[in-house]
Amino acid sequence: MTINDGSILGKLKVKILNMAKSRYATMLLAFVTFFDSILFPVTPIVLLLPMCMAYKTRWLYYAMVVAVSSFFGSLVTYTCAYHFFDPYILKIIISLNLEDEVNIVSSYLSGTWGYLTPLIGSFIPINYNLITSTCGMMAASAERVTGSSGYLGLVPFMIFCLLGRILRFILECYLIVKIGEGTFSVLGNLKA
Repeated sequence: MTINDGSILGKLKVKILNMAKSRYATMLLAFVTFFDSILFPVTPIVLLLPMCMAYKTRWLYYAMVVAVSSFFGSLVTYTCAYHFFDPYILKIIISLNLEDEVNIVSSYLSGTWGYLTPLIGSFIPINYNLITSTCGMMAASAERVTGSSGYLGLVPFMIFCLLGRILRFILECYLIVKIGEGTFSVLGNLKA
């Protein structure tokens, strides 16, 4: 399989593979993951995949780097949503037409098992930033109304968020290593 076929995607793949092998790759991975958790448009899988493939024995280490970085980024998102929901975050939600998605996450959080949403949300196809920001917004709203944020508070959020992030990225890195070179062939079929 030819990685650099002269296309923009081929050149990008070569740059990403080179970054993944640099001595600063782990710091870059942590940086990208942290900011991805705050609404950065670059997903950490772009670096995580080639890093796990290049250094297969370090997959668990990379999973923990990504999990912890994602956790701290999620804490920033939760805290911003908690403190700046009205009017700032609300305006962003409206401008991005995310009201329906916020309502879906809110309905999960309002249910019997709502406190597990940060854990379960790690594995479902809803943007995790949306889950963390909705948790923060609902915690702030609950505290204004009842005087307590209850199970949506920071400590329960931290526990289930960290657990979900660790489990998700361990599974992701494990699968990357087990699937092996097939992962690159799947990426090779993507067209720019």
